[in-house]
Amino acid sequence: MSWWKRNGIWLLLLPVAVAAAGFAASHRFLEIYWPSQPTSPVEVTASRSPGSTDGKKQVAHYVSAFTNSGKEYERDITVSFVGARPLTEWNGMVAAEGTQLWGFDFAFEADPQVIASGCNLFVFDAEGTKYFQHAAQVVSENAGAFTVADCVPPGAEGPMLDFFTGDVQDSLQPRPRTWESTLAVALPRGVEPASVQLFWDLPAYAEFSLP
Repeated sequence: MSWWKRNGIWLLLLPVAVAAAGFAASHRFLEIYWPSQPTSPVEVTASRSPGSTDGKKQVAHYVSAFTNSGKEYERDITVSFVGARPLTEWNGMVAAEGTQLWGFDFAFEADPQVIASGCNLFVFDAEGTKYFQHAAQVVSENAGAFTVADCVPPGAEGPMLDFFTGDVQDSLQPRPRTWESTLAVALPRGVEPASVQLFWDLPAYAEFSLP
């Protein structure tokens, strides 16, 4: 029997093996050079504002950088987790059937010229199940105008990046140095949030726990 006949099956499988190896390598390349998961936690400390009587708040100093259209931008934002509360409606959205809308309140501080829009939030229950922002939400019958820029005050978002052109556009009103925002996430009824992860530029994220 010739070598070709003895090894024919392996020759047929060789392209599949090469393709699988290439996929694994490219996947690892993406995870290293284009991370898609929050894997680098930002330090979170507990602090109390001067004169505050409502206990200590969890605070994170979020510093990151990102590149778009060949231009590099930096973020330097101080984030304080204020708390969580059930909501009936938020920003023109209500929870889908079988779910409960929760609001997560944050306080921010950043230079008015820092791009602070475009944040994301993951919510985890006590079992570690992850819930995504904007999932299981439907438009309210009484919905009016709403904003899609998260983590910034409507109408005073500050500089916002056009991801298609790379241009930076200013909002109608300048963003103040300090402000507050609420992010809403729907959870199954009976499930309560245990922790949240807030991030702009992966892999950096800030994780806050609920009491």
